[in-house]
Amino acid sequence: MLEDFKKEMMQFITDMENKIKDEETLAYMIKRTEKLFDTIMDTMNTIIEYKKEEINNLETRQDKQQKRMDEIDERLKFMYDDIYEGGEDFEIDCPYCNFKFDAFIDENEKEITCPECENVIELDWNENNDENN
Repeated sequence: MLEDFKKEMMQFITDMENKIKDEETLAYMIKRTEKLFDTIMDTMNTIIEYKKEEINNLETRQDKQQKRMDEIDERLKFMYDDIYEGGEDFEIDCPYCNFKFDAFIDENEKEITCPECENVIELDWNENNDENN
């Protein structure tokens, strides 16, 4: 698109050079055309930067919404598991960020993701058995 614009601009200047015979008028028209071109380019750049900012803001809002949806999905999974799957409710202390959270887990699960820092926590079901030996 920009290449087409540049090509058209060059053709416009060539046409002016061919049609305007007075050197002073030609020089003035070329200078004015270049100034117009610069103004158009500045305006286009301003619009592009504004649109980039809008897109970044939209992506940020979308990321926040996705996190909320993931949290809701996780809560619904726990509710489903509680109602239909069995398992137990555990309080977990994240070893990475020290966040305490409740999780509904059955003994087949090997890991869980911390809802705060999103690190994966490995579940050690044999920890209590080791203490008894």
